[in-house]
Amino acid sequence: MNRPHPGQRGFTLIELMTSIAIVAVLGTSLFGLARRASADEQRLGADHRALHALRTTLTTLEADLRAAIDCEVRVGRLDLSRRDGDPIVWQLEGNRLLRDRREFLAPLGAFHAELDGRLVQVALELAPRHAGRPGTRVMTSIRLRTEESTR
Repeated sequence: MNRPHPGQRGFTLIELMTSIAIVAVLGTSLFGLARRASADEQRLGADHRALHALRTTLTTLEADLRAAIDCEVRVGRLDLSRRDGDPIVWQLEGNRLLRDRREFLAPLGAFHAELDGRLVQVALELAPRHAGRPGTRVMTSIRLRTEESTR
């Protein structure tokens, strides 16, 4: 092997190929990490949007229940009567939750309401995104106002 003369500088071909191989391995690893981070970001964003929609639905449902003076509970349906006479109907059709026939939240895995005297208990559950994984479930309990307490 020839040794460079004292005035010559540079890298040998082996040094260049070794550094290119190291850079290629690092670049491939970084690309894989970036792609995985992007997929995680998208999944978390979708979960955040679903939880925000669930929270908004629950807030609206609680407001409707607080304004209600009477309630009728059927399977997948909740009929509320307000003092002003306007009815509000929450119902589950397939996996869509409707409020007065307009879609409010999708996809919903379960909508369950129970009436115990003047106490209404409602449970909402988001449909699971992956098989074998339970959906997010939220519950609320609201005591209906009596006709006397609204006057």
